[in-house]
Amino acid sequence: MQVLEDGINNLWPTPVYKTSIDTELCDKLLNILLQEIDFESYSNNRKNLFHLDNPIMKEFRQEVVKIFGEYFDKALDKNLEDFNTSYKAWATGKPGTYSMATHNHSGSPFVSVFYIFAQEEDLGGELVLNDPRANANRGYMEAFQEPFRPLRHKPVTGDVLVFPGYLYHAVDPFMAKLRIAIPVDLFLDGKVDSDDSWMEN
Repeated sequence: MQVLEDGINNLWPTPVYKTSIDTELCDKLLNILLQEIDFESYSNNRKNLFHLDNPIMKEFRQEVVKIFGEYFDKALDKNLEDFNTSYKAWATGKPGTYSMATHNHSGSPFVSVFYIFAQEEDLGGELVLNDPRANANRGYMEAFQEPFRPLRHKPVTGDVLVFPGYLYHAVDPFMAKLRIAIPVDLFLDGKVDSDDSWMEN
C-alpha cells in the first residue's frame, strides 16, 4: 500500500522505458522480414513472427525477454522470471502513407515497440502517447494544460519503447518509402493463442 509522504507525491505513474537494440540485429531482422512479408500488400494481420523458424528470430526473442526483464526491474521492482510469460510479435509498416488510430493493447499488460527500420527524417510517423487519466485536464485553463498534452516520440532505427498495455497510443501519418516496427505483446498467464502454446516458458 502506498503511503503519502510530506511534500509532493506523484501518484499513479505510467512508466515508459526507452532503450535501444544494436543496429546489426535490426539489419538482420529487416532482411528476414523483407523476405517473409510482402509489405506492398501487408495489412498488419498480427501473424506471430516468433513462428518463423529462423535463428535470428530466436536471437530477437532473447533480446525481447531481456528488455522486458529490464523494464520489470527498473519500473516495477519485480523479476520477470517470477511470471509465466509468453510473447506475440508482428510487423507494422508499409510503403507510402501509413498511420494507426489511437488504441491500446487489451489483454496484454505490457507492450513494447522495436523500431527495426526508421531512417527517413521529417516525414511524420511519430508515436503518440496519450495521458491515460481520462478527463484529467478537465476544467483547467490553457496555462495548466501542458502536463496533459500527448507525448510525441520520433523514432530512429534501434529505438525500443516499453509501456503498460492500457496506455492509449497512435501513429501519426508518415510519407516514407518504408518504415518497419515490431510491436511485441507480453502476456503473464503464458497464453497468447491456442496455436502459440509452444512459446510458453
